Amino acid sequence: MSVLYFSTGGPEWTVRRRWLSHPDVCTWYGIDCTVDEGMPYVPGEEKGFSTRAIAKVRLQYNNLSGGTTLFGHVARYLCSEAEDVWMLDFGNNELQGTIPLHMFVESGLNYLNLRANRLSGPLPEAIGRVTGLREISFSDNMLTGEVPWRTILSMEFVRALWLSNNHFVGTVSAEVGQMQNLNYLYLDMNDLEGTIPPEIGEVSTLKHLALDENLLTGTIPNSVARLSLLEHFTISSNRIVGTIPNEFTGLHELFVLNLSHNDITGTIPRDLGGPEHNPYLQDVHLYDMETVGPIPEHLRELPFVKFQRSLRMLFVTMEAMHQEYSPAVKNREEDAEILKKLNDLLAQPNGFPRIE
Repeated sequence: MSVLYFSTGGPEWTVRRRWLSHPDVCTWYGIDCTVDEGMPYVPGEEKGFSTRAIAKVRLQYNNLSGGTTLFGHVARYLCSEAEDVWMLDFGNNELQGTIPLHMFVESGLNYLNLRANRLSGPLPEAIGRVTGLREISFSDNMLTGEVPWRTILSMEFVRALWLSNNHFVGTVSAEVGQMQNLNYLYLDMNDLEGTIPPEIGEVSTLKHLALDENLLTGTIPNSVARLSLLEHFTISSNRIVGTIPNEFTGLHELFVLNLSHNDITGTIPRDLGGPEHNPYLQDVHLYDMETVGPIPEHLRELPFVKFQRSLRMLFVTMEAMHQEYSPAVKNREEDAEILKKLNDLLAQPNGFPRIE
């Protein structure tokens, strides 16, 4: 543990309470231990228990710095020698370098968080050695290359994969449909190309799917509507075409929907967001698209909703009123009357929301 401390700038950590100054490692900041049968260890109450072991190392947001080579050896030691370790959380620190292959060994590790560091290079296939991983987060780094889908698919217990805000290329593999325990898949803010694979609809456990800000093309697969547990679906800022599937009205658990900044056409399904169809839908973003026709009234009434047909339509409307509405107008009554006229125009079936 002293290697971890000194190789990651321990004296400069935000919190380093009891590190190397107390003989009981289980009392050090960020170290959680368990006693017999996995019960939480409470300092001073160890009598009567035959075993004690480190279970979690949580040093997130703690200003850890330095390279990843020695850090990888420490992680390997924790996972292989301290056999009860199931959580390593080093997120939101200043670790930098490539992800060391030697840190991945067969172990009981379930949770690995290295998000928001300065990691670069590829996500190594060696991660597949940790077959019991359930939650993996490498978001907000500078990782490159393709997502090692084959390796991840071999890790049958993965339920959460956070790879947002990196520089991954390639496609979303059709084999993702085989991940039958997956709940959360975050691939947003990368450079992924190709289409959204229809096989995604086979992941019946999926609750969150984030694909925003990539280079995806094609249409929204109708199979997405088969994800009965889906709560969060965001694909904004891609190159998606086609229409919004009418079957989305059957996503009864949907809470967040963001389709903005795409080339989606057609009409918005009339019953989308209706209390009998999407009763939990609260956060909707449907702006900068090419849809036509009215926006369903029940969508307008949601707490967090943003929609707009096209900025050029708004510019045309404003230009039409240019003679009446000018920055030079100072009279508040005149302003109010002009605003009322503008809102009357925007309230027509063109679907614009009111301006307050």
